[in-house]
Parts: sequence; C-alpha cells; structure tokens
Amino acid sequence: MSPAQAAAGIVDALKSSPLTLALVVMNIGLLIYLFYAGHQSQTAHNNYVGKTQDILSRCMAVDDFERIQRSLNILKGQ
Repeated sequence: MSPAQAAAGIVDALKSSPLTLALVVMNIGLLIYLFYAGHQSQTAHNNYVGKTQDILSRCMAVDDFERIQRSLNILKGQ
C-alpha cells in the first residue's frame, strides 16, 4: 500500500465521521497553543529573573549579597 493510498483511506474514513476530524484538528490546535504558551511563559520568567538580579545587584554590595545567599542556603538545608 502506497502512502497516497493510505492517505486516501484516512480521508475517506474521516469523511464519514466529521466529529472525529474536528476532534483531531482541535487536539492539534491545543498542542500548538500549549507549546506556544509554555515558551512565552519561560521567556517571561527568564526576563523577570534577569531584571530582578540586575536590580538586586545595584542595591547591595556583592559581599553582603553572597553572605545572605550563604545563610539562606544553610537555612534551606535544615
């Protein structure tokens, strides 16, 4: 069976049940939307983290920031 015959068989099967075709199209659309939304969310998060680190780096000396970071990591380990 050639790919063209297989595709024709699938199209014929979907013609007889349009609800199945609609469901397939909606699932593909949902997957595309989820991948897009995930990418946008990750990009926004990375921008937020970068801006936050930039603002914090201007607010205090590096030594003080490292000391606070070490003390927070010690508290997390308890």
